[in-house]
Amino acid sequence: MQLRQRHDLIPNLVETVKGYAAHERGTLDEVVKARNAAMTAQGPAQQAAAENMLTGSTAAAFCGGRGLPRLKASTNFQ
Repeated sequence: MQLRQRHDLIPNLVETVKGYAAHERGTLDEVVKARNAAMTAQGPAQQAAAENMLTGSTAAAFCGGRGLPRLKASTNFQ
């Protein structure tokens, strides 16, 4: 009975991991998008806007605005 309950919980665990991985993937995609925009920006105004976007996305990814890392899937997966 306990083994069956344990086995029944595995799909929930898989969905949790998928959901968190998708969240982190989205965060990293934003950083890559901002980097690409900064690298291809034309002119000072576009460069400044792209650099601000890059700064904001990297700060959000690694600090979360609260001094705590937002990218922590490895801990959750363990």
